[in-house]
Amino acid sequence: MVPQDAPLAVELLPEDGAVVVSHAVRGGGRIYVASDESVLFAASGAPPHEAIEVFRSGRRTPPGQFRPRGGRAAATTAEELFALESLPRLEERLRALAVSMGHRKELMTARRGDQLIHLGDFETWHDVVPADGGYAVRVTDRGRTRVLGTATRVEDAARLFVVACDVPLHTDGLSEAGLRARIPAGVDVAESDGGVFVIEWTDGQQHHVTVQGDYRAYPFAASIGRSLDAMLSTRPGRRRR
Repeated sequence: MVPQDAPLAVELLPEDGAVVVSHAVRGGGRIYVASDESVLFAASGAPPHEAIEVFRSGRRTPPGQFRPRGGRAAATTAEELFALESLPRLEERLRALAVSMGHRKELMTARRGDQLIHLGDFETWHDVVPADGGYAVRVTDRGRTRVLGTATRVEDAARLFVVACDVPLHTDGLSEAGLRARIPAGVDVAESDGGVFVIEWTDGQQHHVTVQGDYRAYPFAASIGRSLDAMLSTRPGRRRR
């Protein structure tokens, strides 16, 4: 934790009409402040050249993600939100895999509105958006939007997004029994009404995910503990429903 009396450093960004405020100590992170007083938090591990490009793209950290010293932690920390800035690379990997499987090459990863992640074309796309204190993974097809699942933590929503996109996963081809065998100990998977599965586990933090359909729920549960990139297979996979 950064000491309360740690000195502050301020850097002007004349080209952007902005300033960067940071603690002049190791691990302090940086806050980019725009002329309209909107801000972007960059964790200490984020390279400055990447952080400034994210800031210039218009991405901002919602004010509700900040908390006073000693106050109650938000459901998702600013550090976790900044971790999402690495997801464009994940989106591009998904896009390349989808194209290799014969999907239309108009697939885009441009975000719109409050989308945190987006992959699709002009008619059909998957995305992740903030919803009800957490995050929703959705699919939109010809103007009709359906929620495929929800998560209380942003990293779980990103994992569910990978499962929802029609690309090869390392678990493709496994039977339900094979998938169940890969679910880590302590992860609870329960089916509720309407084919909705509730997945919960604790790893120092409480995770709660809802997923539509067993063909998404079990691959998701089996992926817990793996990195997002490790979930993806380089081998051609069978198309899921």
